[in-house]
Amino acid sequence: MIKFLLYIIYKFYWVSTNLHLISVVENDLDKERETIADKTANIATTVLNHVGFSPSRADIWNRLLIFAVILIVAFLFHIFLDKVVVKVIHVMLKNLKLPWENYLYDHKLLNHIFELLPPFLVQALLPIAFTPEYKTLLSVFYKVISIYIVIIFAHIIISLIHSLFNYHLMKHHTFTSPYKGVVEMSKLVIICLSILVCISILVNIHVTNVITYISAFTAVLVLVFKDTLLGFVAGIQLAQNQMIKIGDWITVDGTSASGTIVDITILTVKIQNFDNTFVFVPAYNLIQNSFQNWAGMYQSGARRMDKAIYIDINTIAETTPDLIEKIKACDYVKKYISDDDYKQYLEFITNGSEAVSTNLGLFRIWIAMMFKADPAITNNFYQIVEDNPCLGCGLPLNMMFFVNTTDWVTYEAEQSRIFERLMKMMPYFNLKQFQFQSMVEQSNK
Repeated sequence: MIKFLLYIIYKFYWVSTNLHLISVVENDLDKERETIADKTANIATTVLNHVGFSPSRADIWNRLLIFAVILIVAFLFHIFLDKVVVKVIHVMLKNLKLPWENYLYDHKLLNHIFELLPPFLVQALLPIAFTPEYKTLLSVFYKVISIYIVIIFAHIIISLIHSLFNYHLMKHHTFTSPYKGVVEMSKLVIICLSILVCISILVNIHVTNVITYISAFTAVLVLVFKDTLLGFVAGIQLAQNQMIKIGDWITVDGTSASGTIVDITILTVKIQNFDNTFVFVPAYNLIQNSFQNWAGMYQSGARRMDKAIYIDINTIAETTPDLIEKIKACDYVKKYISDDDYKQYLEFITNGSEAVSTNLGLFRIWIAMMFKADPAITNNFYQIVEDNPCLGCGLPLNMMFFVNTTDWVTYEAEQSRIFERLMKMMPYFNLKQFQFQSMVEQSNK
């Protein structure tokens, strides 16, 4: 390391003490370039004389002919780099089995990098075609080449961003990411900066001066790009806090959005509802207003059921010996609970405590034990069976529990199966479900 530093210091010392030699070498290169340009122009003049151009017009045409040859050489050089060099590098990287190699190749990052060489070649050979007396043409061509180089640089940075983003997806074993909006905004910033640089090249003004002139229209720009700026800030907050990602089921208050996120852009979040309609919600709305994300439900592997059966209060009665014997003799009561829970349930029946002094209380205890024994119902979360306040249309027997599935079709099927079983078992407890017809029958009696 010390030897290397001493070598670097020596090189700096040599360069500083031999600047005059460097300038001499540069002057010699300029003279050599002019000599090559004159010789090339003479060859081009000879060729043009053979095709019929007069000597008075031959000078500009032979310059253009040399420039055309330079363009052809640069194009052939581009083909060689794109079709040969890039593929050779791809094969070499593939043999190394690097995890990020495909992402460089898929987004043509290497292709864009090698695209820089042909314009630099044209820029280096341009003085051979045009001597300093053609300064107007040289200025135009230099501007065109510089703008082309800026565009390629923008392509390189955008391809690099895409490669890094896809590598991030691969590393986390996912096809979605909340950072997509940030990536889109980064692309927009790069494009805007590239446009500013191109404008500064065209009008011969420094890019800082262009930004100064544009800043005079800041109020107008903020008004025009208000949604873009708000969306960019919202995208950063959504990504930083990991609030949403593609594939999440969300429900947005105040809108008809209740479905799966299929895309996240700078401005909007695209949601596909369960009826296959699409809703586009501004990204900043998710920051300003509340929304419900169901991702936690999928991560838990269980989904809650919260539903009530309305009991006809006229059928609620105290337990009697006949009812107890009826319940003991019912095979369906034992069928839906385990043996140990059934023994415990018989103790509840014979206990005669206030908690189970009614047929509804016996039914409620049986439901709790049935939930515990049902394989489709998970015991990792709470299970509640409770009486809710009566609102004049029966007594709500509310049940909250979790089934061990998040699939919508399976969830609905299990919900129907469980509540159909409960309604089937109600007559064994001398209970009826409330319905308005039962009120009419009661009034007739």
